[in-house]
Amino acid sequence: MQEKMMTDLYVPDQMKEDIWFKIDAAARDAVWKLLFSEYANDEEVGAKEKLAATLLEKHKRNAAYYCPSDYNEWVVKLRDELLRRERMEFWRTVVVAKELGPAWARDSDMYDDLSDPEPAAYYNYGGCQAAWLENGH
Repeated sequence: MQEKMMTDLYVPDQMKEDIWFKIDAAARDAVWKLLFSEYANDEEVGAKEKLAATLLEKHKRNAAYYCPSDYNEWVVKLRDELLRRERMEFWRTVVVAKELGPAWARDSDMYDDLSDPEPAAYYNYGGCQAAWLENGH
């Protein structure tokens, strides 16, 4: 007869918070560098944008759980920089289409106002609007 012993590791909340803030900063920095560094050719730009899109999706999902307010503040800066640099394709096909703007009641239990107009207003740039408004949801 084989017995297995399982041990739960207690991780203090402060340690979890410290770990999250390191991950958050690293993810934001990586997305920024992937999107705004200089690359040799369009193929390289496309590959880096694909990586940035994947990381941004995962980061929003995690941030919505751990600390959406920091993500929400940062993602406004990201939008402004994308528009300033006229990166309209990434803005439209990734950020707007995949709803990677601010986390809100649809994304996070930390918010409860589904009628909050601010998340939808985030997308009202570059001729876009929130995907859920276009779809009537």
